[in-house]
Amino acid sequence: CASASRQAGRFPPLDRERWHAFLVAAHRERASLTVDQLTRWLHEEKGFPVDVARDLADSYDSARDLLAQYDSVAA
Repeated sequence: CASASRQAGRFPPLDRERWHAFLVAAHRERASLTVDQLTRWLHEEKGFPVDVARDLADSYDSARDLLAQYDSVAA
C-alpha cells in the first residue's frame, strides 16, 4: 500500500502485480475480508481516496468470485 498509486483509473504494472499477489493470497488463505472492511481499511488506514478504495474492494470481490468459480470447475 505504501508505494501504490492512489489515483482512480491508474494502475501501474508493478501495482497490478502486487494487487494480483494480494488477491491470490487472500483466496488461498480463504480470507474472510468483506468489501466493506477492505474499503474502510484502504481509505481510513492507508489513505486511499474513498472512490479508489471502493473500486479496489469491488475488484477484490469480483476476483474472489472468479477464483472460487475456477476452483469449482477445476476440481
